[in-house]
Amino acid sequence: MNDPGPHSHPAVPRRSTLPSKRLLAAATAVGLLAAILGPACATHHIVVEQPPRVDLHQFGTVGIVEFSASDGYPLQQEVTHRFLATVQGAQPGVRVLELGSERDVLAAVGRSTLDPEALRAVAEKYRVDAVLAGELTVSKVRPRVTVGEGLRSIAASVQVDGALRANLRDTAGLTVWTNGAHGTWTLGGLGVGPTGHPSVGVADPAQTYDEMLSQLVALTTDDFRSTYERREVQER
Repeated sequence: MNDPGPHSHPAVPRRSTLPSKRLLAAATAVGLLAAILGPACATHHIVVEQPPRVDLHQFGTVGIVEFSASDGYPLQQEVTHRFLATVQGAQPGVRVLELGSERDVLAAVGRSTLDPEALRAVAEKYRVDAVLAGELTVSKVRPRVTVGEGLRSIAASVQVDGALRANLRDTAGLTVWTNGAHGTWTLGGLGVGPTGHPSVGVADPAQTYDEMLSQLVALTTDDFRSTYERREVQER
């Protein structure tokens, strides 16, 4: 049998197992970037409590004079209570002595106005370190009419304004804090659109006046509440 001789095979090109210079450079750059930025990118967020702008604990005992309110306001007896409850809810443990109405307080110290001399007398008589007082003013109900462009619509409403102001004075008569808030509330309304169909809205006056008081107290006492700030923290 004849020897067919050596078999010939087509040449197969060999692929290099070493990375190209461009690939090496890119990998090196990515590695260096990860090494540099990796620790800085490990971040998380924390919530930090900020103390209230006014801390009433520093005053020892605070005397509160009954807040005055406009005649006819249905919640006159609630104003001082709502304000005090909000303050002590924000700062538990604050020592507060309810002194009564301004008239009673002035009569007790023989003064006609709550001036610095009267405040010094109040501090001596009642052993308080500061005096908190305030006033709620409520306007009379008034109508408001709005006419649309081209007289195509008309709206009428009944509104009332409210404002609350409060201040804290030390025993020398110096004001150490004051704040206030005001707004407008709607008690009812009537509207007629382009189609001529009327729409009527009537609010419960008692509920509206209660909302007025709650909102005014919340805004006025804002300085007594802690605030919370969200911060980003980086770890290495």
